[in-house]
Parts: sequence; C-alpha cells; structure tokens
Amino acid sequence: MVVVRAERLDAWCDQLQPEFPKALFVSGGPRRQDSVRVGVEAAAEGGAEVVAVHDAARPLVHPQDVLEVVGALGEAAGAILSAEVSDTVKRVDDGGMVVDTVSRERLRLAQTPQVFRVAKLIEAWRRADFERVWTDEAALLEWAGQPVHSVLAKHPNPKLTTDGDLQIIRALLGEET
Repeated sequence: MVVVRAERLDAWCDQLQPEFPKALFVSGGPRRQDSVRVGVEAAAEGGAEVVAVHDAARPLVHPQDVLEVVGALGEAAGAILSAEVSDTVKRVDDGGMVVDTVSRERLRLAQTPQVFRVAKLIEAWRRADFERVWTDEAALLEWAGQPVHSVLAKHPNPKLTTDGDLQIIRALLGEET
C-alpha cells in the first residue's frame, strides 16, 4: 500500500507500478495522520491484520531492523523502531531558561517503520478526537491505553528533513557502496 498526496498519485504510480505490480496506491489526506488512516483502512479492506507504517523520509532503513520490529509485535498493539538519546536533554520554560535536565536513560527517539495490529488502530481511531494531532500512530495507541513495544535500531536510520540530513544520507550511501 503506497499512500501519496493526491496531486502526485499518478506520477508515483507510473514510476513504481512497473517494479511493484502488486502495490496498491491511494490518495492521502491533508495531514500525516489522515494519510496513514486512509492507507490502513485500505489495507484492512484487503484483509490485512498487521500493517507497517514507514515514511519516505527514512530511505535507509535496514531490512534487519524492519524484521526486528515486525518480530517484536508479539501480543502488543504496536511496535516501533527507535533510537537511544545520546545528547543531554534540557527542559526549558517559556522564556527559554533551563528548568532541569531530563534523564535520557529511558528516552527513545521514535523512528519508522512502526508496526501495528489493524484492529487496535481502527478501535483507537473510533474513540479519538480527530482535531487532535498525533505525531505518530504509537502516540494514538498510547492515548488509547494500548501497549507499544520499542525496538532499538541497530543500523543508521536518519530522517531526511533538512539539507544537512541529505548530506548525512549521501555520506552513508557513499560508505556503503
């Protein structure tokens, strides 16, 4: 299932369909969470019981990490790939003054892929306030009181959001080839 902005749907379908003939393409919604919901609901209509949500902004996810997340789902409602926090984390007030230092021991940075039981996601969406913004579906399941397992990535999985990120990704690709 490939979810793409409506104005780019035909272009992505034309580009990917030859290599992935079984892929289904659907138009996304106005927000990330709306797009994921459209994709999950389409997968559910096709009989999927488990879905993996992965954003295109993480092009270097390692197959071993994907398998680890899928394998970690177990009886939980979801499982996410994550990274340890290596920097010191400060909490600040509205004026930017440091209030305290947060222990990073139990902090994780959420990544994708994130794997979910379709029924649990749909159940949470039915109860959710759609005006609220969920940064990811794991946050939605947390809100719904459903367990989500965190799996530490064993390989670099940078997110491409800035020019600096692009430089890092290019360097990683250069090292791998």
